[in-house]
Amino acid sequence: GKTRIAHALADSLEEQDELCFLALSPGQTLEQILVAIAESFNLEIPAAVSVENLLTIIEQHIADNFSSESEEENDGLILLIIDNAEHLD
Repeated sequence: GKTRIAHALADSLEEQDELCFLALSPGQTLEQILVAIAESFNLEIPAAVSVENLLTIIEQHIADNFSSESEEENDGLILLIIDNAEHLD
């Protein structure tokens, strides 16, 4: 049910939209989840991988591409779907 709805939502996105679909597994760390998000958006992963560094590059990507100031240039969305969220701590 929930996964099928998430896939239907993902299929309805426009070409300019960005999607990250994560199916979580038990025991995944926050760092692993952030790496998966960064990889999904084709972001360069820093050599010194840390939660702080990963959050910074993801937040910068969102600010650069999907801020309200750039809305006129890009009418796209950025969407993060987390399946199996019950595995989050």
